[in-house]
Amino acid sequence: MGMISTRSSPHLGTRRAFLVAAVGGFFGWGRIGSVRAAHDADNRFAIVVSRAFPLSDISFPELRSVFLQERNAIGQHRVLPLNQPTGTRSRVAFDRIVLGLAPDAMARYWIDRRIRGLSGAPKSIAPELIVRVVARLSGSLAYVPVSQLDTSVKTLTVDGKSPDDPSYPVRIRA
Repeated sequence: MGMISTRSSPHLGTRRAFLVAAVGGFFGWGRIGSVRAAHDADNRFAIVVSRAFPLSDISFPELRSVFLQERNAIGQHRVLPLNQPTGTRSRVAFDRIVLGLAPDAMARYWIDRRIRGLSGAPKSIAPELIVRVVARLSGSLAYVPVSQLDTSVKTLTVDGKSPDDPSYPVRIRA
């Protein structure tokens, strides 16, 4: 008798949303904007080099040819491309976006190069180590989700566009 059922309350959804927002705001995990920003950051790759690398931009065709091992320099500067491990979300997406190849086609490409006596795939580095390796290995070039960036590496623009630009070409399309 005197008890009010929360199930019959028309404002239950509003109350829950308010409570979730209040508690989330208190702990710092209730912001929809920051969730969206984190999702956007996971959909963009930054092309990174050591801070001492003399260039600040790479063209999309140069990026593609470096990771296909068709060239080993950008201008007069030697580069060593470093891949994410085979099968990782980042690697599959990068291969599809930049190289234009699905995982099975990518495997056939590297097998064909080996048969012809050409160089193989770029070395793979564990995702949690790749930024540290690039920071210390002069001339190395890698791609990392924007969410993994730190100040130890320099981010190259691609065709003059930074990862924050909506027309940045190295972005996972949903």
